[in-house]
Amino acid sequence: IRDRDWDATDNFRIFSEVDGGGEVLIFAVEAIEPDGDQFNNIPRVDTDFDGIGDGAEITDAFSEFMAFIPGTGTTLNIRIEFNLNAGDEDIAIDNVKLTGKSADDTSTVVKVITRTWTATDDCGNSTSESQIITVVDTTPPVVSCPADITVSNDVGECGAVVNFIVTATDNCSKTEIFTNIASGSFFPVGTTVVNATATDASGNQSQCSFSVMVEDTTPPVAPAPPVDVIVQCADDVPPPVDLTATDNCGDITVSPSDLKTPGACINDFTIVRTWTFVDNSGNQASTSQTITVKDDTPPVLTIPKDEIAECDKVPAVGQATAIDNCDGAVRTEYLGERRIDGDCINNYTLIRTWTAIDICG
Repeated sequence: IRDRDWDATDNFRIFSEVDGGGEVLIFAVEAIEPDGDQFNNIPRVDTDFDGIGDGAEITDAFSEFMAFIPGTGTTLNIRIEFNLNAGDEDIAIDNVKLTGKSADDTSTVVKVITRTWTATDDCGNSTSESQIITVVDTTPPVVSCPADITVSNDVGECGAVVNFIVTATDNCSKTEIFTNIASGSFFPVGTTVVNATATDASGNQSQCSFSVMVEDTTPPVAPAPPVDVIVQCADDVPPPVDLTATDNCGDITVSPSDLKTPGACINDFTIVRTWTFVDNSGNQASTSQTITVKDDTPPVLTIPKDEIAECDKVPAVGQATAIDNCDGAVRTEYLGERRIDGDCINNYTLIRTWTAIDICG
């Protein structure tokens, strides 16, 4: 049952009918969750018969549930309906107990007392009259529920096992207490109403109720982040990858965000990329990756090729070009020439120098 394999069309329902007056739904287990999710769910009790499982979770542990049958009459029909559309859904019921009271039931009679008076004259003649006193218990027991209970979920569970005590006293006899959800049952995250009914030996009843709120305080389990990376250019920053966390209660949302710390230029900065995982109860967990952008590669400079010239045919200063590994303007500058003389006026070497500077210097 705990495998979250019930879907929207799966349910378990119990109907009652008194004297052919039409069926009344008295107990239901549904698969649709309060948030509207209709697939791969855990079955839960439908407390208000609206087709949504908003009550106690049905688990592998045995739990006792109670339902009231409205109406009076002479014939009672009970119909149990299972609607399970695949092989994985399962539920089991046992020990279905019906209790009721017939119209001529004298169980409210606690005691019958007969008092007899006899009158006798002097001649020994006598006559007797009797008084019958019937003691009837019509006073319901006094039932006491605990205050509303708030607990945190059990470790790794989307709910908690909750124990409670309901007490009752009666003016005449011992009482029997029934609750729609037994103490020690597994309660899902959220609020579940527990209804308790105390019945004395005469069939008098009284009810009380309380709420059990289970709070999910367990954050999601975040995955390991991508490894930290170092790249040369802003355009080399990788996009965020899809990361998935796990949570004890299922659905989570993830929001990646980048915190950028600028450096000396557009290709010099650090990004701390953080994935934040939030579950339905607002619990959070996060994981982070550091991306360092550092352009330390110089531009590639192309200058005019070396030449050998005759006498006064020295070529004019040519143009240099440069390319860079990163986007952005590259500035080229001619720094001038240096002459190294030879053994005559027309025998010398000119060394011309250019420099290229990218946007990061």
